[in-house]
Amino acid sequence: MEIMKILREKDSFQKFKKYQYDLIEIEKEIERLKVQLENIDVVKVQKIELDNIIKDINEVKEKIELEVKKSNELYKSIRKDYYNFLKRIIFKPGILSITNNKKGNVEFKAEIANDNNELTSEDKGFSYKKILCACFDIALSKNYNDKSFFRFIYHDGCLESLDPRKRVKYLELIEEICDKYDIQYILTVLDSDIPIVGGEKYSFKNVNLAVELSDEDNDTGRLFGIAF
Repeated sequence: MEIMKILREKDSFQKFKKYQYDLIEIEKEIERLKVQLENIDVVKVQKIELDNIIKDINEVKEKIELEVKKSNELYKSIRKDYYNFLKRIIFKPGILSITNNKKGNVEFKAEIANDNNELTSEDKGFSYKKILCACFDIALSKNYNDKSFFRFIYHDGCLESLDPRKRVKYLELIEEICDKYDIQYILTVLDSDIPIVGGEKYSFKNVNLAVELSDEDNDTGRLFGIAF
């Protein structure tokens, strides 16, 4: 009876409710801390996995750096062809080099040198940019011809920035390399960019003219036969 009397007292009942609420909050906090402890274990595992991945990446970076430094016969051959191709087309040697960037990846650098093999700034201009890329593609395809590699090249507008003499040299190089190494080469050009040789337009040998486009009024010369 004494207990019931105490419970019926207002202050005692309020205290009981408060203790009950505090107990619930403590239980919630305990559960929250348990979850945090579990998360800490997960984070520790992930940290170990991340450290292992970083270690693997650094090892690969070191291997790439060693490969870049020591070079190899294939790379030397590509560089030699690149040098000669540009020398033949624009009458200036091309310098191809590879370096490691800040992230450890390989970067190719293509530049133009003068007759003293001193680097110039001509590779920065629009006129030679396409030819630098084109010669790199051709050199790669030539040297990977006996390996599992792409056997076709597609270039667009490579003639538009060259003078007529260099256009002829470029087309002669393409026909020679493609014929000798069985490479399929696709080139899109404007009719006005085809060089004149001996009073006539350059004559392509062993070449299939896939499609000839024009802007005739009846749309028959357009790629899909319709104007967009």
